[in-house]
Amino acid sequence: MYALSKILWQLANPGNFLLLLLLAGLGLRGVSGGRRGMRLVWMGALGMLAITLLPVGDLLAGMLESRVSPRPLPPRIDGIIVLGGGVDTELSAQYGRVELTPAGSRITAAIGLAYRFPEAKIALIGGSGRLLEAGDPSEASVMGQAFIEAGIDPHRLVLEETSRNTYENAVETQKLLHPGRAEQWLLVTSAMHMPRAIGCFRHVGLEPLPYPVDFKSHRSLRPRDITLGENLVLLDYGVREWIGLIAYRLLGRIDSLWPA
Repeated sequence: MYALSKILWQLANPGNFLLLLLLAGLGLRGVSGGRRGMRLVWMGALGMLAITLLPVGDLLAGMLESRVSPRPLPPRIDGIIVLGGGVDTELSAQYGRVELTPAGSRITAAIGLAYRFPEAKIALIGGSGRLLEAGDPSEASVMGQAFIEAGIDPHRLVLEETSRNTYENAVETQKLLHPGRAEQWLLVTSAMHMPRAIGCFRHVGLEPLPYPVDFKSHRSLRPRDITLGENLVLLDYGVREWIGLIAYRLLGRIDSLWPA
């Protein structure tokens, strides 16, 4: 299932899908010389134009990011759960230093929380999210390096290095921590990813306080820069999470399609 999800996403990725439309259209045009091929070419081209000019990415991402709003923090926190996705394990191993991804605010925000709540444990969650293993370190170990370099006591860190996706994050965290009913934990991940993440954690019996970070959508849907690349990346994030929510609900990994 894990390998299948990775392969199917490569086909459903908006940029890849539009590219396949263009290639299929050109292929049909070259073979048959008919209009059917040009229809596919036009569909791909108009799709790219719509992504460039219209705030479709902001719309999809914004709906996800506004679903779980930030809440005031309690005066006491027992622990902080930080999900992977904020570090690039391949580049970190290649250059011998911690390299962050565009979701790196998961790490920087969690380090700030670690200083704000100096008694809290810090659970770093994530193995390898790559389909083909390449001997890279786990995300948890690279995150741990970032926390230690920021001056956090390594004895506060708890590493989970086997999970590969959001559902496994929740399952392995529950096995690792076994938090008591009176304990209050924060869950740190990207705002767009938070609905699916909090749904998985609730499904396995955990109720952490969501702490969304890494907001990417703009509240105003007015057109901004006419840039295909940036708009396509935002749409990619949004489509991935919507597909993830639907798939996880069908697989029974979350209890509702739209966790709040």
